[in-house]
Amino acid sequence: MAVKEKVSEAAKAVKSTAKKAVKATTKVAKSAASKKDKVVLAYSGGLDTTVIIPWLKENYDYDVIAVCIDVGQGDDWKAIKSRALKTGASACYVVDARQEYIEEYVWPALKANAIYEDEYLLGTSTARPLIGKILVEYARQEKAVAICHGATGKGNDQVRFELAIKAFAPDLKVIAAWRDPKWNMDSREAEIKYLEDRKLEVPMKKDQSYSRDENIWHLSHEGTCLKIQLCLKKLLQPANMLRLILKKEFQLQLTAKKWMLLSFFLSLIKLAEETELVLLTFAKTAV
Repeated sequence: MAVKEKVSEAAKAVKSTAKKAVKATTKVAKSAASKKDKVVLAYSGGLDTTVIIPWLKENYDYDVIAVCIDVGQGDDWKAIKSRALKTGASACYVVDARQEYIEEYVWPALKANAIYEDEYLLGTSTARPLIGKILVEYARQEKAVAICHGATGKGNDQVRFELAIKAFAPDLKVIAAWRDPKWNMDSREAEIKYLEDRKLEVPMKKDQSYSRDENIWHLSHEGTCLKIQLCLKKLLQPANMLRLILKKEFQLQLTAKKWMLLSFFLSLIKLAEETELVLLTFAKTAV
């Protein structure tokens, strides 16, 4: 009996040691995983930035921290945060920057009469420096080594984002996915396929060949379909492009401070040469 008891005790000791070894190995593995470098992604919830989350993980092996910045888009941030996490982000923050955007960016631009080519009240460009500043703040908080944006390599947004980020954090790496040698997608169709191949949610319909930039100050559109005459009837449907225009003219009132009232008027004025749709935005202010 004594021999059997000793054998049983020895077996228990071996089993206990094995369990501890497994726990230790698991702990080390988790610790190693948690020591991955982090990248902060400017996340909108759209197609480009949704694709970028798994792309960053596959090509850079980063922990992706998604940062959503609310400058008045009116988006469903709860759904967008859920999408970011399901797509592979380690964390997702939603930052309400509406008041700061109006008081520190829109209002000074309006007082300066900052109108591009006497027609366009700067909308997208006024929000980008603020977004860049907030991205840097969260990169510092998360001790990230890089910031990534989803601006395509053909327009002004890439410059706006990168100059703002470099102004606040010249030491941080900036990843411009669309200009990265590892990026091998060249169309929305390719991006959709990328997500479908990985059984991930596609945040747009296949017949939407344009993208929007919306904030509390404006709404603009970009895409192939805008210059094709056959698309105009489709685009002018309220559910597509002109979502804010219920009549030929509308007024949207916003209060940034008790003493400040901004009134906006938007009118569809003409179809220019080669059937290009031109929108002219007028604004009035009342203090």
